[in-house]
Amino acid sequence: MKVFINGRHINILRAEHSLLLPILKKSGIQLQSSRRGIPNIGTVDIDGFSIRTILKSNSKSHDSSKDDIFLKVQFDKNINFKYCINNNLNSSSEELSRVRTIHRLIFKTIPIYNRELKHKLNELNKFSANYFSKQKDIKQKIDKNKYYLKELKQEFLIRKKIALHVTKILIPSIYIVRRKNNGAIQAKWTFLGSEQKRIHLGMADKIKNYSDKKLRNMAIGIIRKNYSHPLDSLTYTWIDRERKRLVKWKNTINSSKKIYN
Repeated sequence: MKVFINGRHINILRAEHSLLLPILKKSGIQLQSSRRGIPNIGTVDIDGFSIRTILKSNSKSHDSSKDDIFLKVQFDKNINFKYCINNNLNSSSEELSRVRTIHRLIFKTIPIYNRELKHKLNELNKFSANYFSKQKDIKQKIDKNKYYLKELKQEFLIRKKIALHVTKILIPSIYIVRRKNNGAIQAKWTFLGSEQKRIHLGMADKIKNYSDKKLRNMAIGIIRKNYSHPLDSLTYTWIDRERKRLVKWKNTINSSKKIYN
């Protein structure tokens, strides 16, 4: 599925979320705000009695970023990094790529580099005039890498949740539902974290012999007809390809086996 942004068609997973969200809002789908409707509860004094009540919300204190479905999963505001990144990136592909990069740094690049530094440390000539300065320099690099590795592991735990969220919500899920009570066959589908309006495909007495594949393709055809850009370019081929890529990504980043010798 592709979206037209900045004069060209690109994969929706590569699109910047800040540019993509306004387009999706115009497509006809139902959007679910990530902000919970928690009432503002406080107390007021009436005739000397303290009464708990729901206070009028303060619109000025409302954080509009909480209405962005792409920001539903974020870093805690108390997390501050010296070397790593503690903010959400602006596209699903960027998030996925960042997680792969962190995984490679944790399990390959930094361990190999530290191993080389320790080897250099052991090979230093203790009778050299600048032995202590070289020793100090190498130890500082090792300590820096240890601190960097600690931050990377913390970012990795949160970043992979963000990447999984912003990618899964952009890949529609379609399920065939056969209602026994009235014989109707429907397609249930979710997109952007919300169940969309169910699609009536027909009655069982007429299409009961249709395979799930055919019913699914019927549903996709109705979605393309009833919803505007970018859903008018939706295909199951794209859904299947992106799902497989996501599974491969998950298998890679969830592997606890070190990828170096």
